[in-house]
Amino acid sequence: MLPFVFMLVTTLYAGWLNITGNYLPRGDFSGKLQAILTAVMMGLALIIAGTCAASWRRLIAARDRVPGMAPAAPACGQN
Repeated sequence: MLPFVFMLVTTLYAGWLNITGNYLPRGDFSGKLQAILTAVMMGLALIIAGTCAASWRRLIAARDRVPGMAPAAPACGQN
């Protein structure tokens, strides 16, 4: 999960930097188009992250209810 979070944060931050630092300051049509496409990509990345989080939550909840399966292990440092 840590690599997923790292890639999400990196993608969103890089997209924001590109939009505000590279594309919009140009002021031409190409810059505006690239800013819009980057914003769409960032939105899709957020949708994917939300969908994954919801799926993981359902899987973890279902695993705790299935007879014969071990419950989810506690996180490091939790007893």
